[in-house]
Amino acid sequence: MVPPWVPAIPSPPQDEAPPEDQSPEDATTPPTTEGLPQLAPAARFMSSRLNLGRFASSGDTDNLRRGVGHYFKTGYGGGRGGGGGSGSAVKRFGGTATTAGALYGVLSPAPDSERTPERDSFEQACRAASPPEVLVTALVEVLRPIDGTQDAEAERKSLAEAMSEFLTVSPNADLLGLTESQRLSIVARYVALDVYRRLFLDVGQSIIDNAPTIATGLSRMREAKEYIREKILAAFGRLSKAAGDFTSKRIVSLVGTALSDAISVFESYTE
Repeated sequence: MVPPWVPAIPSPPQDEAPPEDQSPEDATTPPTTEGLPQLAPAARFMSSRLNLGRFASSGDTDNLRRGVGHYFKTGYGGGRGGGGGSGSAVKRFGGTATTAGALYGVLSPAPDSERTPERDSFEQACRAASPPEVLVTALVEVLRPIDGTQDAEAERKSLAEAMSEFLTVSPNADLLGLTESQRLSIVARYVALDVYRRLFLDVGQSIIDNAPTIATGLSRMREAKEYIREKILAAFGRLSKAAGDFTSKRIVSLVGTALSDAISVFESYTE
């Protein structure tokens, strides 16, 4: 279910309250299968592919919602774990959450005592008045170097697209002096794009193969992308408004919780 190279998402800091549906006792009870590998079941994406294929051929959004829901529920084991913790679907995106925290850190100013090589490299590119595409490339290279995994390639593309989207909407933004709202917006865009990109890599071919035309297939993929983006941005926005001061570590935890909430919404359409 979760490849060994995927980093774990840290638990929320001690001062953060557990979710409303989770008691303090649950929050401190470790799952009995902690540390054990979870093998992926055979044909785990079958239900997702069937529903997404029907969506591609008919355009029925109910099939889209069921297809995405089954992708997380039966394809990756669900977004909620035992005892109120995160399920394997959330853990699968540990790399996404970790990179989101690093992205927030690079975009945030810091005192000299807390400076990082990644922030220094990004500042150099910004102060050199580099064109947008060079700035985006510089950011991607310091945050997610190539390591030979499919996850790294997906995250690099998602980072580039998230920054490009932001610069298109806010071409005059000061990247060395972004507001908190702007930083959170970029992080949320990245997370949503990376979740969509993972789904596309796993089951997107079902949409392409079953659409009546190439143009229709591309349109259906855009529709799926916007659906996933909408739910993840809503969860991220709701949680970030209730959070206190942000740090890179808190962002990683926030992303994990937002993914868990959004995946629960996706799964609800399979019931």
